[in-house]
Amino acid sequence: MWLTIHSYASCFLILYGIHSSLFTEALYAEGQASVFTLEKNEVPFVALIKEKSSRLHLCTGSLITKRHILTATSCMEGARKLNELRAVFRTSLPGSSLSKSFEISTSVSYQDWCGNSINCILDKSTDDISILELNVADTGIQPAVIRYDLNKPESLVRLVGWGATEKFLRPSWPREGFGFILTKQECERRVKNLIPVCLSDTVLPDKVLCAASDPAVLGMDGDFGGPVIPLEKTISAILIQRCPMYSPSDVNKYQINLLLRLEDFQEFIRDNTQV
Repeated sequence: MWLTIHSYASCFLILYGIHSSLFTEALYAEGQASVFTLEKNEVPFVALIKEKSSRLHLCTGSLITKRHILTATSCMEGARKLNELRAVFRTSLPGSSLSKSFEISTSVSYQDWCGNSINCILDKSTDDISILELNVADTGIQPAVIRYDLNKPESLVRLVGWGATEKFLRPSWPREGFGFILTKQECERRVKNLIPVCLSDTVLPDKVLCAASDPAVLGMDGDFGGPVIPLEKTISAILIQRCPMYSPSDVNKYQINLLLRLEDFQEFIRDNTQV
């Protein structure tokens, strides 16, 4: 998960008081750690969405009730039948194979989702959010708390996902990187410099946020749908795409992660998580 580009992460973490002993195994950053495998089970609510018969990591999601997972719609497009998907939670420390796996019984996408076409994913009309219902009444896992008031510009957030590494290996434990929520002005400035490989318009809707960092930390396949964590055990947005989408090895100072803030989907989340 999370490709890193430059090499200033150590200063980044120390400056913002992130204690490095919480993490192990840097992914890549020219010898400097900026993406980490969690050493402790700090995010038990983070789920891996995968096909039962495949090792491929499709999406990352977050348990938001005892039986509902919030994720992105786009990463599940093209997957097999819903009853062949599984949500997997790690329940132990790294080095152990213990996990919980659940079947997915239903999936509800936001009404304005327009399908997994390139124009849809890159266009400002994207409402890339789904709620999955598991086949159990209670997973026994503490769900995340959704906070609708913590997407402040220049705030530091954790980005957690189950995506592939820069060598396209499948991790056995969720990984995390860090980023800043950009102001709308800075986000649109970066998008302008990325046209036509990012969005089709430089004017972003309020529901779309940008996160960036130096070193650049970009989501990979399997990370999308993953939570944006502003505070411990809380989520405020989900990762929907990296920008630009082409080869993540191409260094570009304008690179960003696109996020979907959850405050714009409060009614959708409430209506589809009532049991």
